[in-house]
Amino acid sequence: MANNPNAAPAAAMRFLDLPEDVLVKVLGRLELRERLTHVALACRRLRDLCSSPELLRTVSVRATPANSLPTASALVTWLGRHAAHVQKLQLVVPGPAAAGAEQRELAFNLVACVTLCGTVGQLQELVLASNTPPAPVSWLHAMHSLRRLTVHSAAEVRLAGDAGGLTALQEMHLQGGTIVFEGTARLPSSLTRFYLNGATANEFPQQLARLPLLRHLRLTGAQYSSASMAALSRLTALTFLELCDTHHAPPAALATLTGLRHLNIMLPTLQMPAQLEQLSHFVHLKGLSRGNVGCIPPALGSLTQLERLCILNDGVAAQAGSELALPLPHSLRSLRFLCLNWCTAAAGAPALAAMPALEELYMPLPPGRHGVTNEVWVAFWAWAVAHPPLRRLCLNWPSGCTPELAQQLLQVQRRRPALHVDVVGVDEFPRQFMPVFNPY
Repeated sequence: MANNPNAAPAAAMRFLDLPEDVLVKVLGRLELRERLTHVALACRRLRDLCSSPELLRTVSVRATPANSLPTASALVTWLGRHAAHVQKLQLVVPGPAAAGAEQRELAFNLVACVTLCGTVGQLQELVLASNTPPAPVSWLHAMHSLRRLTVHSAAEVRLAGDAGGLTALQEMHLQGGTIVFEGTARLPSSLTRFYLNGATANEFPQQLARLPLLRHLRLTGAQYSSASMAALSRLTALTFLELCDTHHAPPAALATLTGLRHLNIMLPTLQMPAQLEQLSHFVHLKGLSRGNVGCIPPALGSLTQLERLCILNDGVAAQAGSELALPLPHSLRSLRFLCLNWCTAAAGAPALAAMPALEELYMPLPPGRHGVTNEVWVAFWAWAVAHPPLRRLCLNWPSGCTPELAQQLLQVQRRRPALHVDVVGVDEFPRQFMPVFNPY
């Protein structure tokens, strides 16, 4: 039917004519501060929508040292009306560097914010980043719904008091300049994941060794002695263990944790106990990451269930060649993701060919001009072209690589255009391989 030229034009739809559920979804894309300080002032309907329960499930507030105190004070008042709907509370409020009345008032307001959400609401996740006291665990005892706790501080994070009443808490992240466990501190037995990043005392806290359900443990920068870390052997439920930049080597007692599925040990040139180097105890390993290695133990080749393997070193040992050779023959038939320095990968083409499931190869720590002979590189690139399951190469390409090496890589891309080749810089490389080799 022809259009009627005399018909009135259709009225244009206004933003407020949208259905309420659509408006809520649109408003949900805005930050809380923008919703409350701009949108909510436009009209009564938008003000009411900005306080819809579905928009208040996640409350994220960031402040600067200059406005932390007024921000926290205003948040206390606002949460007095809306805390019942908050399920995730994220507070990034750095206070004044020097201790004083302002810092104490800020700490009081932060405690009030968290307490409001935890006692009258259904708070499940708390993220707190602040350099103000007090210790977080000591005033969380009433939060029976809390499942995940993250505390960041540039200064000290001190655990004190009894947190055993947090019966729903499953995951705890602590990051600080110093992490202190007081003798009176008690952790909830419900914890299944514990991540610690910061300087510590010399003695491993016995509170951690008494967590019967703990499955994931990550220690970064800890100064616990090897002898005290022997208590880790009591964590028989562990399936994931990471020790990164710890000041002492792990104890031989870790070899008793035969249920481990993922083991990441990135240490600054510390000697590993022989029992751990053997690896034969960890028959169920699916993921293994090692840093600063001087050799690849032959027992590595017996890990039949291994799917992810990352072997890193400082590049100096890589030039030596033979001591970093991949084991051959091996039983790594399930390996899908592999991270090796260039020299080890290039010299290991025969071992790589015996990995029928290998899909992705990551190569950091590029070689110098005299790292590997041209003949070895030719054999390696021939493998990359012919290995059927290989679908990705991720390379840390140095500016000083030889023209011959660059030409060989170009030929690989021409001969196998479906192979995804990522050439990234040193800073970008960790962002590429960390999600693959450290997915937890």
